[in-house]
Amino acid sequence: MLHRSWILLLSATFVLVTVCYASNVQVVADGFTWAENLIFDGHGSLFVTDAYRGNLWRIQPDGSGNFTKTLHIGGIKRFLGLAVSEDGLNLYAIAADQNSKCLVLAVDREQPNTYKTLASLPKMGNGLALNFATQQLFSPTEGDFIPFNGEVCRIDLNNNNAVSVLDSGLTAADGGWIDQRAQLLYVSNVLDSNVMVFDVRAG
Repeated sequence: MLHRSWILLLSATFVLVTVCYASNVQVVADGFTWAENLIFDGHGSLFVTDAYRGNLWRIQPDGSGNFTKTLHIGGIKRFLGLAVSEDGLNLYAIAADQNSKCLVLAVDREQPNTYKTLASLPKMGNGLALNFATQQLFSPTEGDFIPFNGEVCRIDLNNNNAVSVLDSGLTAADGGWIDQRAQLLYVSNVLDSNVMVFDVRAG
């Protein structure tokens, strides 16, 4: 049974202001057009998508206090979400190919330009989260910002990467995060100005 609840936002607009002293801020990589979807693998690498250039970058410390930025995957139309396994060895991505088909990719975190397609989604995903306990990926979809056209898709890595819809009729679902301990999936529902919570426990 699907359990869904909402966290209502006090306002449709939030302004986050962070004040930092310049001496405490270091730029580790630049030159992006649309830097989005950052994830650490726990083994010394930060992966960052340049979403609308279709590039996935790998950023690593070089041992001298500086960082290297290496193109890990290029030639994809768009990257729209990243997730990593609990041990950091498996990297997953939501991507649009050159025909604007939404794909779920398993990315080799060591070898550049090495990945395989696990599944395709019926609508364009935006965000990706992995439930470590069930080995299921979840990707919210905005549904082209058409009211009630958004969905949350589930990809079961233990069941031949089968795709199913966890919930539908949403208004621009965008971005998701899983509380691994509580087994709760949080999804932003942009145009309704709320955050939804799904119980994603096995069974």
